[in-house]
Formats: sequence, structure tokens, C-alpha cells
Amino acid sequence: MLTTHKSKAISRSLADAVNAALEKKGVSARKASLDVVGHDGLIRDIRAGRIPSYDRVKALFEYLEIDPSGDARDTFISHKWADQLLPHLGMAKCSIDGWADDYRDRDPLPRPAWIEDDKAFWIMATGQSMEREGIISGDYCLVSPARQPHLGDRVFIKDVVGKVAIKRLLDMDGRTAKLRGWQPIRDERQKEFLEERPLKMVKELFPVVAVYRGRPGNEKREPLFIPDPRAPELPRHDGIVLVEVMMESLVAGRQAGIPGTLGFHEKWLRSIGLLPENAALVAVKDQEMEPTFSTRSIGLINKALTRIEANSIYAIRRNKEVLLRRLEALPDGTLIIRGDSPAAKSSVLPSGRAGDVEVIGRVVWSGHHL
Repeated sequence: MLTTHKSKAISRSLADAVNAALEKKGVSARKASLDVVGHDGLIRDIRAGRIPSYDRVKALFEYLEIDPSGDARDTFISHKWADQLLPHLGMAKCSIDGWADDYRDRDPLPRPAWIEDDKAFWIMATGQSMEREGIISGDYCLVSPARQPHLGDRVFIKDVVGKVAIKRLLDMDGRTAKLRGWQPIRDERQKEFLEERPLKMVKELFPVVAVYRGRPGNEKREPLFIPDPRAPELPRHDGIVLVEVMMESLVAGRQAGIPGTLGFHEKWLRSIGLLPENAALVAVKDQEMEPTFSTRSIGLINKALTRIEANSIYAIRRNKEVLLRRLEALPDGTLIIRGDSPAAKSSVLPSGRAGDVEVIGRVVWSGHHL
């Protein structure tokens, strides 16, 4: 089992190894992230202390030519099973013929030593539409509700009537999720199958963080880990940086009128002191910051600016929600959290409780609907 202390040590070791390899290879964190996973958040998450899934770390190590050692090797490169078990919640369909409704508990399966999410669960894939995405019928997929899905991820999705599927997430615009599977091979060719699901009909949408071929924990025959075969998406050469909206800032993971990503010119980002790898978008989902921010507004965050300056607006994570608020830090360590609305109630956290709030970054730009 990973203790908090060991987890933090591994995170630091991983970040140090990646930073050293980036400097040696002479590439930026953004380019490396784009080349490996198709979006620019991978190394940003590692530097923030979050441990990515096994296949992403393995792919990053190979890209940066890192020779893993120590705790990082034990945790990521070998497949160890922890003493705990994770739920096995039946089957998810990988087919163009519909979604599965065989979503019920089976015997629990071992927990990989590297996964930190206590709510993670196993699901078995059935069908052929995800073979091009590295998942065949009978594979065991590890799903992590604690992780934020990124565009391009393989995802587990459950609708409001309880049917489930595994697809590739291509886009999400606040109203619909665009998903991809593959049609059966005909005339030695295979065409993609695109599907759009209204988010109001989606109950759960979580990333698949690992795929194993063979029953996890089988002592006689070790299951084979199957990496994500998706070809790395090429970095853009038009100077546009795509910045994703943080899922935790949306209402139930979705919000009408809020796009999944916005594009900003890299030169403009740098002109306001914002490095692309430190950029994030936060959607406003309440009225606490009116009239400065109304609902359906978006704030651009600089995650490098976490030191609190009086009268500035920050993105904060509190009670598993991401919100925009004005912050004030008093000399004795007390933290005051305010909204701009006259009806908003201020929160005062004494120094001993200031850690209950995570400061994600300062708002440096905003956009809204007219």
C-alpha cells in the first residue's frame, strides 16, 4: 500500500527525473506532453505532485530515455499487486450495436500497487469496436473516478439509465461528449464510428487508466499490461495553445455554453507572463462573484501564481469543487475568502485550517457571453 509519505516521495522523485531528462533532451514540458499523450497537461500534473497512470509514465520514460530506478521503478515499471481489492463492476460494451446493461458486482479483483484512487474499479470490456484503441473483448480495464478525463483518453461512460460503454473521448463542449469507436473491418479497411452523447444523459464519465489482458492477480499466468496504442498527436505549428477547462469547475462535469477547450496564441500568453504549461481555464458555476463574473464566464488561470496578493481573484479547490474567489491572507496566517456579490458570504479560515483550501492559481484574464 502506498502511504502518503511514500506517495509524495515518489512524486518528487518522478518530477526530478522528468525535469532532468527534459533539460538533457532539450525539449519543453509542453512539447513532451503533447508528443506523449496529445495534450499539454501530463508534465504539469507531475510537477504538481499528481501521479499519472502507468502507461503514461512508461511512455514518458521511453520518450525522455529515462532509466527508472528506486521507488519509481517499483511503482510504475513493475506490476505489483497490493493487498487490497477493488470492485469488479461487470462488463462495458465496445460495440457499435449499443451499450451494455450487464453492470453489476462480480468478485473483487486485486488492486495495482501504483493506483492511489480508493474509488477505482475494474470493468471487463466486451465487443470489438475498441480493438484499434488497444482494448479487445475480455480485457480488464481499470477505471479511476478521481482522475480528470482529458480529450483523447479512453473513457468509461455510463448513461442515466445505467448502460455502460468504453470509448475514446474526442471532444466535449459543455453539452455533448464526442466519442469514437471502430466499425468492423470490411474489404480490409476499417472506418471509425463517431457518436455524440448529450451530457445531460451521461451519469458518469471516467478515464480508463490501465488495461490488462488476463485476470488481474492470476498467480499462474501474470496478466499482460496493454499500453494505449494511440499515436501521439503532433504539436500544433500555428502558435495556438489549446487550454482545457477544469472538469471540477463545471456543474456535474458539464455546463451548457462552456467549451471543453479554448485556443490562445502562445505569444499573447507569454506577453501576459503566462507560460503555456501553467495555463488552465475555470468555468464560473455560481453567482458569488457577480457582477465581476457571471455564470457561463470563464477565467484563465496562471498556476504559477499561487502567492496570495490582496484584492486578487484566484481559482481555489475546496470540498472537491473548483471556484473563483477573492482571497486575502492576514499576517497571522488567517485566510479570508470572499465573493464580489453583495449577497455572498465571506469565509474566514484560521491559520490552522488554511490548508483546507488549495490555491490553484491567479485569474489573469476572463471571458463571458454577451
